[in-house]
Amino acid sequence: KCLESLINQTLNEIEIIVVNDGSTDNSLNILQEYAQKDKRFKIINKQNYGPGSARNTGLDNATGEYIMFLDSDDYYELNACEVAYNYMQDNSNCDIGIFSYNNIFKDKKAINWRYKYIEDMASGTNNHKMYIFLSTLWNKIYNKTFLNKYNIRFNEELKTAEDTIYNYFHYFNNPNFGFIPQSLVNYRCTENNTLSSTTKVSESDIHAFKSIYNSNEFKKQTVETQLLIVEHFLSNLNLHLNKFRKSKDYKKIKNTVNQFYKFLDSKYPSKALEQIDIYKEYKRNNSKIRKVLQSIFSITNTANKTHKQV
Repeated sequence: KCLESLINQTLNEIEIIVVNDGSTDNSLNILQEYAQKDKRFKIINKQNYGPGSARNTGLDNATGEYIMFLDSDDYYELNACEVAYNYMQDNSNCDIGIFSYNNIFKDKKAINWRYKYIEDMASGTNNHKMYIFLSTLWNKIYNKTFLNKYNIRFNEELKTAEDTIYNYFHYFNNPNFGFIPQSLVNYRCTENNTLSSTTKVSESDIHAFKSIYNSNEFKKQTVETQLLIVEHFLSNLNLHLNKFRKSKDYKKIKNTVNQFYKFLDSKYPSKALEQIDIYKEYKRNNSKIRKVLQSIFSITNTANKTHKQV
């Protein structure tokens, strides 16, 4: 369905770059069949170096004016490229166009909440650009001149959140945003289609945050902007905690998240972090747990002070 949505776009003048990142199934044969039917396909084979490397390969081989990303389990509306391209042409100062998308649950469509943010931004009632810009690549069209000017590429060491980090480096260079209200891409929401279904995601996300925290570009940002990025990562970690609450690995994930909070405590004043609601809730809950334990247990020295007694 992904490939069909590409070859049937109403805009014919597109370049379809497909990076076969070390697939071990029948993917390459399928791609070659499509390439024989449609000369717009450019297939690039490489070893499995991960999503960041695959996307950089696509960027390095792109010859068009604009870049759009599409994951293999998602698909475009048939007019997606035409609508996005025409918008960028009509708004020549736009560096990044952001459009809404459909979440697909068992073949049923549901307009994502981001649509409301796009409407608000377009009408000028919400100037909080960060919240609709984060995370996803596939609901955007990028001006290639802008990303080449600032040499914006993917971090190939990251296994998750490489798309979020990529978008942050755009944001740090003050791009001009555009907002396209139409839903142009369909995102399949399944339980096990990405790394987000594994317990390793928390560690990977924290590694991704630390990679951007240590960058010179991040350090140049205001504390307010840095805290918005902290808030975004805390929100994702909170979602993962809730998702795996009944998992046998929950305690391990919880410990990983606790270490991240300690890392933040070592980098930012508590007064600054307490501006983040998720952080405040975390601290409040931990405080309640400590008080409950203190009300149940009392630890004192034995008479000879050689042992602790409960």
